[in-house]
Amino acid sequence: MRPFQLDAALLRKKLHIKEGSHHAEELDDLIQAAQTAGKPKALYKEAFIESRTDDTVTVDGITFKSRILRVNLENVYRVFPYAVTCGLELEEWSKKITDFLQGFWAEEIKETILYGPGIIS
Repeated sequence: MRPFQLDAALLRKKLHIKEGSHHAEELDDLIQAAQTAGKPKALYKEAFIESRTDDTVTVDGITFKSRILRVNLENVYRVFPYAVTCGLELEEWSKKITDFLQGFWAEEIKETILYGPGIIS
């Protein structure tokens, strides 16, 4: 598994934390702890569209009922379904944080891992 690195400057900007402030130092420490504890995971698979109706798409034996999905996959025959998680390790780490503000920052760190930007692998 490759280690991950969070972009501290981007997180400070997202959280409106001034560079060089006491809060910036606290956030940097929290980011370092998250990088040590965290083991984000991702999984993907190549799958093929098997059939379509007006409002369904069947992918790898699973039928999704959505006209919007159907339209978006109109000219597509191969997809890559995926799942991403910040990992149980990071979730458990974040539950141990008792400070309200740092708890909020920990949630933002986990969200950044899931949605980016701000994560460097």
